[in-house]
Amino acid sequence: MLRTKVQERLLTADLALFGALLLVTIWYPTSAIDGYGISYYLTHLDSFVPLATGFVTCSVFSWLASRDLPLRGGLGVLRRALRIMSVLILGICFTPYTWGTLFDWTHQTLGSILFIEQLVMSAWIWWRYARNWFNATMILVQVIGGVMALLSLPNDGIMVLFQGEVMFQIGFALLLFHSLSRLIPDDLEHTLPLPSSHPYGSAPASSS
Repeated sequence: MLRTKVQERLLTADLALFGALLLVTIWYPTSAIDGYGISYYLTHLDSFVPLATGFVTCSVFSWLASRDLPLRGGLGVLRRALRIMSVLILGICFTPYTWGTLFDWTHQTLGSILFIEQLVMSAWIWWRYARNWFNATMILVQVIGGVMALLSLPNDGIMVLFQGEVMFQIGFALLLFHSLSRLIPDDLEHTLPLPSSHPYGSAPASSS
């Protein structure tokens, strides 16, 4: 079923991202992430490799989840939003802020766009599809995490950038996963074609 396929791919994306974050924070504990956030781990080779693996896996499976969605209607909007998110995640991963001013500004710009896009997507899902207390709470979690991250951007800020970033991403992931049953209800799912398991689309017809 389409919803199950999308759920599996989004779950894989989330597990890859949060699993990589958990791994690097356990193996490479440092207070520097309070001021530099997740991005700090992307500037050191030993932590870059596992974290970049999580980023790339998250990006790929977010893209695959979007590929299963139809182009029409609200699901078409979600499809495009997931693809934009996928590209932004890759861009953030491969623009370490220590590589000069251009990389620093690019990294910060991509990160800001990602947070704004995810918050707008969450608000759109809540408003159009799933107005419930859980999603409202997850949007509040994102706003609080975003404010924490914003106030931590200057190095002399409140220094909870990592915590704010993680809180924001958890709120977004839970809202999106929780809302799939409303985004792809049973009556709609029965009218949509099943996603193809063939890597390039529809499998070629077998010759008789």
